[in-house]
Order: sequence, then structure tokens, then C-alpha cells
Amino acid sequence: MKTKKKTSARRSRSTKKTTPPRPAASRPPSPRRGRPGTIELPRLLTVDEVADLLRTSRGSIYAKIRQGTLPGVIRISRRLLIDGSAVLRWLDERRAVSLNDQGDQR
Repeated sequence: MKTKKKTSARRSRSTKKTTPPRPAASRPPSPRRGRPGTIELPRLLTVDEVADLLRTSRGSIYAKIRQGTLPGVIRISRRLLIDGSAVLRWLDERRAVSLNDQGDQR
């Protein structure tokens, strides 16, 4: 009589790779809150940090830099840094006025 080989009943573990968390040094700094309604950022930001702040992609930040629409861009050889306070002022200028601020205009 021939015997069948036993197969393992255990299933193999998932081969899905998980990305490890980035080291603390490469994470964008979390904005610090000062007075209510204000955000304190580092003086100079990287393109990645500005993209995180604006919740957009790096490519759109590079496009804004090429178009000249993003203020506070500082180029040091091949490195691009952006003045954080200039970005916050730029955002403040583009803030839309809500209907509650204007009064009820129905």
C-alpha cells in the first residue's frame, strides 16, 4: 500500500510587505500651536513639508515653484527651501470668506 504524503494544514503567512515607519528625523515637523488659531512652523520648510501642509503632492508644489506662484522659495544650489511664514501669509490672503462672516445673503 502506498501512503499519501501529509500536507500541512497551516496556511502560509501573508507575503504582503508593510512599510516600516519613517525615522523621526525624516518626518515633517508637526505644527506647534501658539495662540488659538495660529500655527508656528519651522523657519524653512522642505518641499515635502509644504506638500503635507497644503495636503497636496510634491509635483504640484514643484509646479507652483516653476510658475512662480508659491512665495518664499529659496534655492541653495540644488536644494529648495520655502519660508514657512511666507506660505502662511500666502494662505491667509487666499482664505475664502464664508457666508456666516458676510451675513446671511440668501
